[in-house]
Amino acid sequence: MWRIISLLCVFVGPVLAGQGLKDPTQPGNYSAPAAARGGSQLKSIITSPNGNYAVVGDKLLSIGDSIGSARIVAIGNDSIRLSDGKTLKLFQTITER
Repeated sequence: MWRIISLLCVFVGPVLAGQGLKDPTQPGNYSAPAAARGGSQLKSIITSPNGNYAVVGDKLLSIGDSIGSARIVAIGNDSIRLSDGKTLKLFQTITER
């Protein structure tokens, strides 16, 4: 019995932790862009009468908030501009070639 439990822990443990799982819709040689791996991917822009907000990684940010060492200086309809001169765009991984 303990052997079965040990085998389950060895084979099911990593799956439950999400390690080694690959997106089945991606090509075999696909590697996520550095921005997506680092958590600084622009996922959404929210516009409201009180101002625009950006969802970067898992955080809701506004103008003046920090992403790493840079600050958000502008939030547009499909991108945000950072103080270090970089621009994060929505769907960048799809549209870049």
